[in-house]
Amino acid sequence: MLESLKPGETYLFVDHPGIDTPELRAIHHIGYETVAVDRQGVTDTWTDERVRNTVKRLGIQLISYADLKK
Repeated sequence: MLESLKPGETYLFVDHPGIDTPELRAIHHIGYETVAVDRQGVTDTWTDERVRNTVKRLGIQLISYADLKK
């Protein structure tokens, strides 16, 4: 997916990283019992060395939601 991004464009990816802990496992609702596992997957993806290297190689600038206010 990252390889297909066009230079000079702005892309918005919104997700919720998290760590799979008992506290996060307590946050769920009927039909979405895997909140902790899903959020751990987001964390694992964006902290994976291969993903980080691809982001760096492609010159992708990652920002937080707070950066959008600036």
